Amino acid sequence: ESQFDEAADEYRSADRLLESFHSLVSDSVGFTSKSTTRGREFVSKENLASLRSLLLAVNLNLAACHLKAALQHQEPASLPDMAAARRAAARCSAALMVDPASVKARFRRAQAMSILGDFDSSVRDLQAAAATEPNNVEIQRELALAKRR
Repeated sequence: ESQFDEAADEYRSADRLLESFHSLVSDSVGFTSKSTTRGREFVSKENLASLRSLLLAVNLNLAACHLKAALQHQEPASLPDMAAARRAAARCSAALMVDPASVKARFRRAQAMSILGDFDSSVRDLQAAAATEPNNVEIQRELALAKRR
C-alpha cells in the first residue's frame, strides 16, 4: 500500500466522522441532510462553518491523494489509475457541494477529468477557476494543455 493510499484511508475515516456529524446538524445552515433538535442544541453557526471548512479540506485532501495515486507509476510505461482518477473527481465534486467557488476543487477535478480523457469537462472547470484567479499560472498552464487535447 502506497503512502497516498495510507493517507487516503485516514482522510476517509475523518470524512465518515464528519459526514455523520454533518447529517446530525446540517439543516441549521441550509444543508439538505437530516437534522435533529438535539444536534442543533450543541452546535453554533460558527461551529457549523468550521464543519464546512473541515469537510472541504478532507474532500480536497482526499482528491489530492487520489490524483497522486492515479499518476503514481510503478514503471515508466504504466498507465494512470483510472479508478483513482474517478475517485479524485468525485471528491472534488463533493468539495464543490460544500463550496461551489473552490478553485482548488475545480483545478483538481480538471486534472482528474484530463486523466480520464474528458477534456471538455476539464476545460470548463479550468475556465471557472481562471475566472476567479486569472493570474494563477498553474491554472493557465493546465488550461492551455487541456485546450490542445
